[in-house]
Amino acid sequence: MSSRDVVEKLGLLDQQLQLQVRLPLQDLSDEIELYLQEREGESGGSPSSDRPMLEHAAASLRKVLRGLGFIDWKHRGEDVVEKFSLREILESLEKDFYHRFRERGIHFVVEAHAEVPEFIQGSRESTHLALASLMEESLITTPSGGGVVLHVSSSSFTKDALTLRFSLANSGEGIPQHVMEKLSDGDVGAYGNSLSPLGSGFRLSLVAEIVNQIGGTLHFQSEQGIGKKIAFSLECLPVTSPGELSFEGLRVLVVDDNRINRLVVRKFLEREGFLVDEAESGAGAVAAFELQRYHLTLLDIMMPEMNGYQVLEVFREMDAERNRDHPSVIFAHTALGDPENVKRITECGFNGILRKPFSSDALRKLLEEYYAEISRCE
Repeated sequence: MSSRDVVEKLGLLDQQLQLQVRLPLQDLSDEIELYLQEREGESGGSPSSDRPMLEHAAASLRKVLRGLGFIDWKHRGEDVVEKFSLREILESLEKDFYHRFRERGIHFVVEAHAEVPEFIQGSRESTHLALASLMEESLITTPSGGGVVLHVSSSSFTKDALTLRFSLANSGEGIPQHVMEKLSDGDVGAYGNSLSPLGSGFRLSLVAEIVNQIGGTLHFQSEQGIGKKIAFSLECLPVTSPGELSFEGLRVLVVDDNRINRLVVRKFLEREGFLVDEAESGAGAVAAFELQRYHLTLLDIMMPEMNGYQVLEVFREMDAERNRDHPSVIFAHTALGDPENVKRITECGFNGILRKPFSSDALRKLLEEYYAEISRCE
């Protein structure tokens, strides 16, 4: 099977999946968003008690859609080269797949060598999609009681160039010898033809296409009855972490009525050096703000009883009463993205907006932008 045949087959399979999977999930996600907007309108802007649960459900659906890797094979544009956190991608994949492997009785480990940098310059989307698709493939081909290891290493690393090697090894039947011979000739479609078309073969063909577009090649090792290893290398540019900006010892308050949201944000901020406090309600945030001076606050908008706008008003009043020359920096952490709410958030006194679902890259950009204001808060 030629590479053109592979792409055409992928396009047909993708169309089937679009109709049978993606569109229903997208419709459900849109219906949740519409329902939340209607409920907010009926309540005059006050959040409903089920809003956090529904927001989390909508975010989970979007993550599923991204993880499934739906792309337009004929019109997929050039990869966007950007600075991103490789560590965040690995941690996200480990979190997303750990329980799925565990449910199937499969031991799953992510290993990254110490010399692998946290930040790189490359295609975030393609890197994430290739690794996620490899792990989806291993979910299909690894038997219960087996193991899967995602390994990341650096084969060369200078200030101007970086070669990363990604490999995923799993126990199982391995790849038949006659298929390995075809794989050696670059015929990834041979592997797809030997398995379920919407399963392992589809995933691997997806990975091969992505890796090829970013200038790499898949490599295979296999031992019958033992397992296999699939690897690829990625050429990219190393990026120095914004470590010159020190947040060590600065205090931050994370306010959100969703415990998972607080945990995710806290983990990132503590890694940056912040001392982190949490509040699960508006009243709790006000109590914490009265007792402690915070350099930065991440404030959820849609909370029961006392929403983020009301909390912000109290915070600004406290800063004024205490005659602070440098008031606290406060970011709205919200899923609200419509023009009306964005305008309201900006006009009522928030310094910046961090959109949900959480993105460490987006928060890092805000931290860099507001570093001077954050660091000089009294």
